[in-house]
Order: sequence, then C-alpha cells, then structure tokens
Amino acid sequence: MIRERREQDLDALWAALSVDGEPAPPLTRAWLEGQADAETWVFDMAPVHVTPTRNVVAQVQIQAVGPSSAPMRELSRADVAPAEALAIARLVVAPRPHAHGFARHLLQHAARRIEEQGRLPVVDPAENSYGGPEFFARYGFGDAGDGRMVRVRSEP
Repeated sequence: MIRERREQDLDALWAALSVDGEPAPPLTRAWLEGQADAETWVFDMAPVHVTPTRNVVAQVQIQAVGPSSAPMRELSRADVAPAEALAIARLVVAPRPHAHGFARHLLQHAARRIEEQGRLPVVDPAENSYGGPEFFARYGFGDAGDGRMVRVRSEP
C-alpha cells in the first residue's frame, strides 16, 4: 500500500536499500530524508487492511520547485512559474522483485497528487535513484530540454 512516510520508516527503508550494509551511491541518509516540508510517500508491503508495517521498500517525494532549480531553468522557457509546478524527487526502490511496479505506482501516485492541486508535475531523472528517461517517458513524461521531464499526458 502507498501511505505517507513516518519518521520510523527511515530505518526500515535504509535497511531495505542496503546491499552488504551500504546503499548504492549516491544515496546518503540525508538525501533519503529530503526536504522537511516535502510530501513523502512510501510503498509498504502490508496489505491495505493491515496496520502500516515497517516493511517499506520504496519512497517518492513531492517538493517545491525553486526558481533556480534544474527543472525550472528549462520550464522557464515555456513561461511556467515555480508556483505552477511541483517536483517529483527522491524516487528510490529497494533492489528486489517487483521493484519496477513499486516505482510505477509511486510515480503515478505523486503525479496524480500534483495534478489534483492544479500544478504541473516535473521530474529530473538525475535527481531520482530509480528510473531513467525511458522509465519516466513510459508514464507520461516528456523531455523539457536538457534531460528534465514534464508530465505531458495522463497515465497510459
């Protein structure tokens, strides 16, 4: 199930991402925590009818887009103001079976949340540890120039 991340999820997520005790670069605990004021969601392996568990295997974050951030430098050419967009960031998935599905569900959840607010979802594949441009394109994102991507269509 997808749910809001809780503070106690960080240890479980850090452990799930670890291979031989250390997550793959560029992950650090600070990177994983992200912005304090961001909306952060996790994929918890518990069924929906069960109380949330510590079996967290993936996360995604929705955060403000600053006027000088990489996605906004590209979007400014299209007259998109920072207040009109939100960034999908820190998409990270534990290396295990079904990782692609976890990532897909979190990406779609984040994009829907942003669109429900009347804003444009943007993503910089370089700022996420899961999925390259092909992954994001498969789920409705198009190239905004210089590798940044914006939502151009709803989910397939």
